[in-house]
Formats: sequence, C-alpha cells, structure tokens
Amino acid sequence: TPIFTTLLEDLQNLLGGFLNVPFVYFLILLGAEAMQHARARREEELQATRLAGQLSEARLGLLQRQLHPHFLFNALNSIRALIEEDRDKARQMVTELSEFFRYSLLHTRSGEIPLESELDAIRSYLAIQKIRFEERLEVTWEVSAEANASRLPGFLVHPLVENAVKHGMETS
Repeated sequence: TPIFTTLLEDLQNLLGGFLNVPFVYFLILLGAEAMQHARARREEELQATRLAGQLSEARLGLLQRQLHPHFLFNALNSIRALIEEDRDKARQMVTELSEFFRYSLLHTRSGEIPLESELDAIRSYLAIQKIRFEERLEVTWEVSAEANASRLPGFLVHPLVENAVKHGMETS
C-alpha cells in the first residue's frame, strides 16, 4: 500500500527527531512510574479499608464483652428470685439463658449470619426479659421473609434491642 508507506515516511520525517532512543526510554520510564504510583495508591486504599474493618470488629467485640456480664448478672439475679416464687419460670429462664449464650459462643466470631439466627437469639433474650418484667414488657414482631434471609454480622441487632428494653423500662 503506497499511500500507507508514504504516510509512514512523512510521519517519520516529521517526528524523526523526537522518536530517538533516549526519548522513547524516557516515555517508558514515565509510564512505569505512573503505574507504580497507581499501584501504591490502590494498596494504600486497601490497607485503609482493612483497618476500618478491623476497627469495626474491635468495637463490636468490646460491646459484646460489655454486654454479656451485665446481662448475665441481671438474669442470674432474676433466676435466684424466681427459684422461690415460681420454679417453672426459673427453669424456663435458665433454658432461655443457655440458648442465648449458646448462640453468643457460636456466632460472635463467625462473620455474617442470617438475620433469622440473630432474631432467634433475641427471642431468647426477650423471653428472659419478659419473665423479669412480666406484663410491663410487650414485644411485637414484624419481620419479612426477605429480611430474615439477609445476612449481617452476629450480635449487630442485639445491642439495639437491649438498649430499647433498658431505656424503655426506665421511661415507661
């Protein structure tokens, strides 16, 4: 193709001074430096994301460690009081407490779990609170099937429910 050859020759004549070896080498170095900078930036972003995730896990772990002793203390005091008053309720409370702590042992470090599993543990927690507070605590559940199937970190919802019960009992 003579037109292509002529065009290529014209381009070489026009840019001949610029397309020498040092200039091409400089362009290659410049491109490599840009790629290395972009790679380092991506690595920094990944590290920042990892650190944010670790911080969230640490905060959740701290919250869980604070939650369990307080809840256990209250539940055991309630069981102690119920043993004399109503042994069946005391037994039921021990059963619910064991279910709740079984869940907490299995799911505190297991990553994401179905919401349905989290709600089962909350049901045990609320059953204990219902025994403690009797008719003063009323619970209504409205959870769609789609929501039940969604996944979330274990013990994400429980602190919200515990705070709702605690502050609701204080203000009601």
